[in-house]
Amino acid sequence: MIDLINYLGSVFTNLFSYFGSLLYSFGNWLLSGIVSALSAVGNAIVAVGTFIVDALIGLFGPVLAFFDGVIYFIAQVLTILVLVLGVGLKIISIPFALVGGLFSILASFISWDGASTAINANYSDGFSTVVGVLGQLGGNVIAGILTFMIWMLTVYAVIRIAGKA
Repeated sequence: MIDLINYLGSVFTNLFSYFGSLLYSFGNWLLSGIVSALSAVGNAIVAVGTFIVDALIGLFGPVLAFFDGVIYFIAQVLTILVLVLGVGLKIISIPFALVGGLFSILASFISWDGASTAINANYSDGFSTVVGVLGQLGGNVIAGILTFMIWMLTVYAVIRIAGKA
């Protein structure tokens, strides 16, 4: 009787082992089939998406490149315009500075007293003495005339330089 029970136990063990391996093989086949199907569907979706993106780039790429070029051109034109305006304002400011300097020199003929605010206090007495002596000798008038002549030569040089252009 024990042999029968051992025999039946081995039969059931072999039967369960066989059905277990059969079930394992079926599950493995089923899961690999599902994974293969999902992989194929995923690859198909990627291929379709890549095709759509390539098609859109092919259609709209030249249009976007054209607009990019137009925007770049406008930016460069505006940059050149700003530079030209800057140079123009600098050129215009030169005659105004020359005229302003000329008028300040002419005004200094009227109101020059010979005092200097930038002199050191230690040299103030000696400078005041020298300025007083030069004032009596007409040095302030000579200095003003020389300054006026330097400005006129500067104006003449600027006009000659601008006339060559």
